[in-house]
Amino acid sequence: MQEENPNDFDTYATQSDNLAAKMKKQYMQAEEDRYAAVDAQEDADAWRAGSTQSPKAMLMQVRETPDSYTVHNGVLSDSIKKTHTDAETARQANVDA
Repeated sequence: MQEENPNDFDTYATQSDNLAAKMKKQYMQAEEDRYAAVDAQEDADAWRAGSTQSPKAMLMQVRETPDSYTVHNGVLSDSIKKTHTDAETARQANVDA
């Protein structure tokens, strides 16, 4: 067991106190930085107060182009349906024969 020596700064209590003080200082600095960042962001966003009306031209929808998903999806579904219908017709013709 280590004897207590007031001149010995390498004790558990001294190191623990130093570590606690350093951690608290680091935590407090991080909190101050965080508050400063929040305040800076609020100041930067101050111009957004209220609402801004969008121009009417931006609210209208654009018509589909011939190269769109909807057009190609419709062509594909029609093609699959036709293939299925043709196969079913051929099957029924074989059954009837």
